[in-house]
Amino acid sequence: MPGYRTCVRVSGHNGSVISRRVVGIAAATILGAAVAGGLYYRLGGSAPDPVDIEGAVAANRETSAATSISGSIPPDMVDGAWELTSEPLPDDPRNGEGSFVGFRLDEQLYALGSKTTVGRTRDLDASITLADRQLTDAVVTVDVATLATGDPRRDLTMKTSLHVRDHPESTFQLSTPVEIPGEAYLGEPVQVEVDGNLTINGRTLIQTASIAGALDGDLMIVTGQTDIRLSDYGIEPASGGRVFSISDEATLEWQLILEPDR
Repeated sequence: MPGYRTCVRVSGHNGSVISRRVVGIAAATILGAAVAGGLYYRLGGSAPDPVDIEGAVAANRETSAATSISGSIPPDMVDGAWELTSEPLPDDPRNGEGSFVGFRLDEQLYALGSKTTVGRTRDLDASITLADRQLTDAVVTVDVATLATGDPRRDLTMKTSLHVRDHPESTFQLSTPVEIPGEAYLGEPVQVEVDGNLTINGRTLIQTASIAGALDGDLMIVTGQTDIRLSDYGIEPASGGRVFSISDEATLEWQLILEPDR
């Protein structure tokens, strides 16, 4: 009631037991939150940034001798086959350097809310072909068994969901040629939408991907991403432990550093 203060006093043996229980519950709650928080930051409190062409070019310039290109670029400098560079890179692709393929999705964690999980690998092969100002062929093949998120337990569950023993590779292959914007021949970054056959977990579906590219010295930098539903590919992410649920929607992303195959 307004104006009155209610006071409850617990005394005697039962009161001591109840008090100890309350203190114990409070301590366990605080300890659990501290442990969960420690795991959260140990496993990466913030996810690597999504791929983008400007960041990819900047990262490449930090690790190579590439220089910017200015002025008009002859088509024969661009046309032809391109393949991945063989330049050695750090093992962890989450630093945004070099070539990698990966994914990002949202997890709901007990007592911690939503967290974006990113997995990446450098174990891939990629090639593209340009002719007559068109992207005529492109294929990216990934060893999905080497995808890593920074958490070995999560990685093991992920590999089980992806059935990597039966389907160790995933592939994206261009299905329709795409015209290259004229700005590419002026040394400017360009972006196009492409359709391709995406194979994951033994299933192949047509996906539309957003692709960006830029010439940087003698190299070509390509980034891309496409959104998928895991259920469309028969992937059933397991939850448990600190993970309450995993989103059915995921973004696949890739960053490729290519050199002429000549």
